[in-house]
Amino acid sequence: MRGDNDRTWSGDGVELVGLRPFTVDNVYEFVLDNGSLVHLHDGDCTQVSYQPTEQTMTLTFDFDPQWSPQSHPAGCRVWLVFGGATLIQWEHEDGPSEYAGQCGDLGHHRPRVFSLELVNDRVFFTATRVTVFVEGPA
Repeated sequence: MRGDNDRTWSGDGVELVGLRPFTVDNVYEFVLDNGSLVHLHDGDCTQVSYQPTEQTMTLTFDFDPQWSPQSHPAGCRVWLVFGGATLIQWEHEDGPSEYAGQCGDLGHHRPRVFSLELVNDRVFFTATRVTVFVEGPA
């Protein structure tokens, strides 16, 4: 069942559940169904989990209380769950661990390819569905 706020990227077949990105070429900044703005650079990516047998890529972001999305508890946690996911490439470079979770970008490239850029890692994967979950505090 699709709700009124669910959306599919035009011509690319990526289903969005619970979020509306500002542009079609990234998921770096988006609006939740309740109107709250989420800027991933305000959070810390604390986990990237790929489950190949379940075709799921999960990105976990923890937000400091002062940077939590509007109308969510201070210090909330945001999960982006990518369904129908396949890992293409994961690049890691040694670097400063204190900034390792800082998100530089979460891009969307056609067809259905995503790129996550962190300080020390770049992850490329495909997905057919993106679902957001917000819970607080982390």
